[in-house]
Amino acid sequence: MDRRDFLKTAAAAGAGLAVPTLLDATESAATPGAPCRWGAYAATRGGESGQHAIVSLEQKIGRRLGITRHYMSWDRAIPSDLIRWSAAGGRKPYICWEGVRRNGTAVSWHSIARGSYDQQVRAQATRIRNWGKPAFFTFHHEPENDQRNGTPADFRAAYQHIRNVFDNMNVHNLTWVVILMAPTYSGGNHGASAWLPARYDLVGVDGYNRWPCLPDRKQHRWTPFREIFKPAHTCAVNRRKGLFIGEFACVERNACGNRGGDRHAKAEWIHWAGDTLRLWPECKGAVYSHTLARYQGYNEAFWVNTSASSLLAYRRVGMMDHFH
Repeated sequence: MDRRDFLKTAAAAGAGLAVPTLLDATESAATPGAPCRWGAYAATRGGESGQHAIVSLEQKIGRRLGITRHYMSWDRAIPSDLIRWSAAGGRKPYICWEGVRRNGTAVSWHSIARGSYDQQVRAQATRIRNWGKPAFFTFHHEPENDQRNGTPADFRAAYQHIRNVFDNMNVHNLTWVVILMAPTYSGGNHGASAWLPARYDLVGVDGYNRWPCLPDRKQHRWTPFREIFKPAHTCAVNRRKGLFIGEFACVERNACGNRGGDRHAKAEWIHWAGDTLRLWPECKGAVYSHTLARYQGYNEAFWVNTSASSLLAYRRVGMMDHFH
């Protein structure tokens, strides 16, 4: 999903279905004491506030979110009022500090790495340390999508420099995540190794099932959750890191003019996502994108309540013990 958009702005079919693929050597039954936080980005609608959007989603799904997602431009102070409110209510914020200003201009990763913005970085670190609440934190999620900021080496150096400054200022309330796009873990965009910095806590990934909301529909297909995220999971296991899914979502199979599509397919996709995550004890958080996105000329309705069956599926997965 284009992060610039974020910066600006009935019967549940398949309820008992298991993951429809065999396990491999990197998968095992979930172990006790390894829960995955169930979170979401709740987009605002009709002039509502961020708080109202979160509460409205929680009322729909019948539980409080374990994680709320927050995109913060380079020149905004962290934590925002919404982040403070979310944490005060028992949720764990997932904060993305982007190397993009509110006016859309890019901040050079090379300049960050060489210390040109250290005064601003230290001020941000001070605010987060004094706030003191635990949070997932990433610098510039999906950097592969913003190479106007610099090269992969520049990104790695900037990420590490910010981490070093925060550590030197005793900021100990953050879990550090690196968020890359799902195809990168399959070798796209020069591969994950080109982007992963020296030090981080969790391997992070964003991915979507967009079909049929694509102009070249015949060249793509409906993609299960496990298939989208398995390469990132393998990377996390191989590097002995936890996994963090920073964005995931699915459109209805009968969306975008595909009127003959199975109207229960999205509900099944969500159920399979829950079953997959229960088999991946490495995953520490999964954050759904409850929003409307614009992609290649299509409006992609990722809302959890695009159908009664999808909403019920999301509710049922969120109520599983593994996600508490």
